[in-house]
Amino acid sequence: MELEEAIQIGVSLVADVSGIESSRLSIESTSSSFSEWDSLVHMEVISALEAKTGTQLSREEMLSVASINGIAGVLTASKTSEISE
Repeated sequence: MELEEAIQIGVSLVADVSGIESSRLSIESTSSSFSEWDSLVHMEVISALEAKTGTQLSREEMLSVASINGIAGVLTASKTSEISE
């Protein structure tokens, strides 16, 4: 998966589970940037990523997905050949 596509998926995923408008999110966005992106949203992001990649995230990956950049990193590093939409 290309980085740009992974960023778009990350933005969409966070927007969907947090209620933050996708236009307010970018690769620089982190959970500390938005009060709406709380620990519950973080867990929902983890669950959604695991469903998309068909794998269980490692502890390090779980910690890294507190940012759009981290989400994109997990998606681009995914060993699955196809990410489910």
